[in-house]
This record gives sequence, structure tokens and C-alpha cells, in this order.
Amino acid sequence: MYLLVFKVKLQQWFVANLISDHDVKRAILISSLSDETYILLRNLCVPKEPDTEKFEELMHKLNIHCAPVQSLFTAREKLYHAAQNNTESVGEWAARVRSLANQCSFSQEMLETVIRDILVVGMPDGKIKDRQNFLDCLNLLKVKKL
Repeated sequence: MYLLVFKVKLQQWFVANLISDHDVKRAILISSLSDETYILLRNLCVPKEPDTEKFEELMHKLNIHCAPVQSLFTAREKLYHAAQNNTESVGEWAARVRSLANQCSFSQEMLETVIRDILVVGMPDGKIKDRQNFLDCLNLLKVKKL
């Protein structure tokens, strides 16, 4: 998860600073890493050194190492068993459901339906859930407004 955030921020930094040269990207990547992550990257590059690898290859090595391999069914099981915590606001609950659903490889149309269903079914009984049960045509935008 943190690698994904780091990659997006790094790519946007490259865009904002008009950096397209891959040698410069590699240098910025290496200098942006914590000591611990740099050591990991260095170990992943053995017998080469990170500063001799292409930027894309370094990112690929980090992706392969850091990306957890999770079964599609395990991801869906986590989603289907999710329930709103007592301390979670509706907005926090919705964000968590979207995060879990994002890992499940649903089509866009199916994704919206599943998110809507999990949001409502996973809520504790109360006013918000009761309100949802009275709506005939529930869509994701209505749920997001709560």
C-alpha cells in the first residue's frame, strides 16, 4: 500500500517538475528512499548496484517484492465479511469498503453494486440503515451522500 502511494506521489513529482529523463528519475528515486528501503532495493539488484539499473527495472523490482500476493477469493471474502466498526463514521466505513472492493477485480458496474450492498449490509442497525431499507432504487451516489 505504501509503495503504491509512494509511486503515485513520485510520478506526480516528476510531472510537476517536468522530469522525463530516466537517469534523473533513477537518481531521484534512489535519493528519495529511506535507508531501509534502499538496502532492500540494493539487495534486490545484486549482483548489480541500483545506480546501474534502469528506473523502470528498479520500480519493477520494488513492485514484485512489496506487492502482496493475495488470492482473489481471499480479497472478496474480506470484503463480504466486512462490517462497520462502532467507532467508524459512515464516511470512514465507505472509504474502507471502497479500499477492500478495489482489490477484488470486479467490473466497474459490478463494483458499484457490490460497494453499495456491502455499505448497507455491513452497517449496524439504526436510522441510516433503516433509511436505506426504504429506498427502492439505491445507487452508489445516494449512499455516498449519507
